[in-house]
Amino acid sequence: MSLDYSLGLTTHLAPEEVAEEVVRAGQSLGILEESITAQRLLVWSTTTRRTWLQVSPARPQPWHPPVSELGAITPTVQILFELDKNDHVAEQQEDLIRLTAALLERIPGDAVFSNLDVLWLVRKNGTLDVHEDNGFWTPERLALLPQPSTRRSHQYE
Repeated sequence: MSLDYSLGLTTHLAPEEVAEEVVRAGQSLGILEESITAQRLLVWSTTTRRTWLQVSPARPQPWHPPVSELGAITPTVQILFELDKNDHVAEQQEDLIRLTAALLERIPGDAVFSNLDVLWLVRKNGTLDVHEDNGFWTPERLALLPQPSTRRSHQYE
């Protein structure tokens, strides 16, 4: 399983503004140290559990075509997460879910949270769909997400 995740957001905010929201949310959750700045997140930084984190303009990738059954979701900003595969993987995943949930509360618009070819979470036109995999989406992790949400898996085109 890949330990790289991304959160693509369709937003009017610039990457710098999204990075500021990431810092505010991450620090309030204890995921980012107080020394982390938005400018550092635009390059790369790490969380308190050594997950690498970067905010950047979205770069469409040929292996991530649009989500067809919902209509195209075209992120303008992406947040990349690279987990430290040697330590506390489950806890790092919890952190990135907590951070993603906080950002969904703070930043309106469409969103796609994925790794490789799995769309773990899709928000389109205000509707939040969460992948049906109960191994990843434990009841505890589901409780972290904004409500309401629907258990529905989506595929890339």
